[in-house]
Amino acid sequence: MDLSRSGEIQGLPKEYLPAHLAITKKGDAPPEVTLRLGRSVVAIPGCISELFRRVPRSHLKLSASWYHDPEDLPYYLSIELQEQSSKEGFFDGWSLLFNLGGGELMSLHRVWQIDNGWGEQRAEIKPSQICTPEELQTLIPRGQRER
Repeated sequence: MDLSRSGEIQGLPKEYLPAHLAITKKGDAPPEVTLRLGRSVVAIPGCISELFRRVPRSHLKLSASWYHDPEDLPYYLSIELQEQSSKEGFFDGWSLLFNLGGGELMSLHRVWQIDNGWGEQRAEIKPSQICTPEELQTLIPRGQRER
């Protein structure tokens, strides 16, 4: 997956297009982050978008999967915010997993290297642990809040 300078997510099948990740940094405020996957648009609240401030754009890694059984795990887009990485490919930072079909945030993990960069551990963070109920409402993709 590639993220163009304009924020276009490249490499997804056409049914998930247009795909776009907009990150607008505004001084000391949390950046404004919006994810678009097809018809779904999610405004990432400041409690989570704050994590995007910690990494330069070059340390933001995207991957996706739509070749597995969606009964086990929905097709997804992974966004890794790699604050520091080892040459072995492990990192310290954050991992966000979004449903490709609807844009919902499926999981949020704090990630850190272990064994001198030869491995990593993950701890799931529930968005409700770091966000207010009002902020959580913005995580519901537009068009699905009324359901």
